[in-house]
Amino acid sequence: MPEVELDQMVEKYLLTEDYTSQLTTLSEIIRENNIDRIDLLKIDVETSEADVLAGLEESDWEKIRQVVMEVHSRELYDHVVPIFEKHGFNLAVERTFNDPSNGPQSVEVYMLYARREKEEIHSSNGQRDETTPLSMNDLRAFLKARLPEHMVPSVFVELDALPLTTSGKINRKALPEPEMAGFKSETEYVEPRTQTEKIIAGIYAKVLGIERVGAGDNFFDFGGHSLQATQVVSRLRDAFAVAVTLRDIFEAPVVEALAKVIEQATNGRQNLSDAKNRRLSEGFPVEQDSGLREHKVIGSTHL
Repeated sequence: MPEVELDQMVEKYLLTEDYTSQLTTLSEIIRENNIDRIDLLKIDVETSEADVLAGLEESDWEKIRQVVMEVHSRELYDHVVPIFEKHGFNLAVERTFNDPSNGPQSVEVYMLYARREKEEIHSSNGQRDETTPLSMNDLRAFLKARLPEHMVPSVFVELDALPLTTSGKINRKALPEPEMAGFKSETEYVEPRTQTEKIIAGIYAKVLGIERVGAGDNFFDFGGHSLQATQVVSRLRDAFAVAVTLRDIFEAPVVEALAKVIEQATNGRQNLSDAKNRRLSEGFPVEQDSGLREHKVIGSTHL
């Protein structure tokens, strides 16, 4: 196609319009929304990373705890790294390249993970504590306020630094495996009091492979997951002959709370059994259900 015709086609089908827009800096957004803390700031703006950081006033840097940033060139990487270091952040870096099949040029991309070197520590009572190490209970309490129960880690491993490969990427193979066998609940141990609590605690300990479980211990805090919860349900049904469900475990994972659920179900079954005996003595027919020793009472007379 001649160049003149090509230009005419472009003018015909491709229209251009100019727009004027007001840019807003991060500090302006922070002020407008009265933000006093940013736990995680993610920046991915395709080569404009330095411009975003330039929009942060000095007084707002201290409000940011962590930053994840995708940087698309070595030049930008060399520019932004000193900015983070100046403001007290530790950096971990993953460097990747695009798939060569996508084009002749290899695009270098850096994933920066910036975290403050000195993080304020808050104990479980909400008070700042700069001397006491952050406990598992404090971490769980923080995460439970922000995540669903099943997404909260049951074990935390403290590292002085993340292991890196020779290329500067996080070496996931070198990360230590959590030691569940040595896991101990930070909840004060309370001896199971009722027979129901003792049976539940024993089942928890057996399924989770730990030495002991107290009345106030949570199944998921010990690393329990849905597959193990299924095993617990099966053993509870065998032990108590009641229709325990997975939902019961998720809604009442603490031993003493689950014991109350089971005791209510057991009492309900006993009430049905007593009703059955009364109906039989009164000459009413009774249908026996085949599931888990429960009974249905037939008849219109109010019990």
